[in-house]
Amino acid sequence: MRVRSCFVGLAIVSLGISPATAQDVVPETARRLSFDVAAGVSRYGPHAATGLEYAMNRWLAARTDVYFSLRNWTTFPAASRLTAVSIAAVASAPERLRMTPYLLGGYGISASQGFRPELGPMGGVGLRLRLGRFSPYIETRAQHTVGVPISIGVRF
Repeated sequence: MRVRSCFVGLAIVSLGISPATAQDVVPETARRLSFDVAAGVSRYGPHAATGLEYAMNRWLAARTDVYFSLRNWTTFPAASRLTAVSIAAVASAPERLRMTPYLLGGYGISASQGFRPELGPMGGVGLRLRLGRFSPYIETRAQHTVGVPISIGVRF
């Protein structure tokens, strides 16, 4: 009798937990791996970026970016180009509307022409729109030696 009640209790707990965990999984129709391109401006000049994002579930993803910038430093032309690579975690809000805000945070390594690479933290916020297969977005980030650029891009 006691063994049967343990099995019944385990079955009830398992059935109660399964819908909660099933809602956290990325649906089969959603893309797990996405590619994005972006461009924008910062106080240092124009920039372009590209990256890959891997969705682990509906609210958490891992992202890597490559960032290129042409700095408007006429007084110091050796540092006129900047390249940065970053790895970040992306936490998205629930997708209730066509707009989804998100936060990103991680680390990046950046190097100006003529200087040694520097590792530092990065973080930012963004707003993603859903328009069929394309997801336009706008974001800003703060990264060591990169500054605070504002980017407008599209995710495929």
